[in-house]
Amino acid sequence: MTGFMRQKVVKTREPHICFGCGVKHEAGILMLVVVSVDMGKIFSTYWCDVCDAYWGEYDLGEEDIDLGSLRLEDPAGWHAVENRLRQKGEQSLMLGQEVKL
Repeated sequence: MTGFMRQKVVKTREPHICFGCGVKHEAGILMLVVVSVDMGKIFSTYWCDVCDAYWGEYDLGEEDIDLGSLRLEDPAGWHAVENRLRQKGEQSLMLGQEVKL
């Protein structure tokens, strides 16, 4: 069982792979970092704005997912969220709080 410890929005200093979609994002963007504990080990995962918005919109709660599964298991839904964010010129991070770019 995974236990949530903390989360925060950071501006990345190096490229990171988003855990939700499996896409490698370049340095210098805002990403959500989630720190959790699983089987006694601490893990940090990075989440892009699209996956954060997708997670909140589809109310996945405490559901366990695999690397990249948000985009791979529901490509139409994921791309719909991505398109909506890009058309509005917004980034949705930190549990639905929107930050203007």
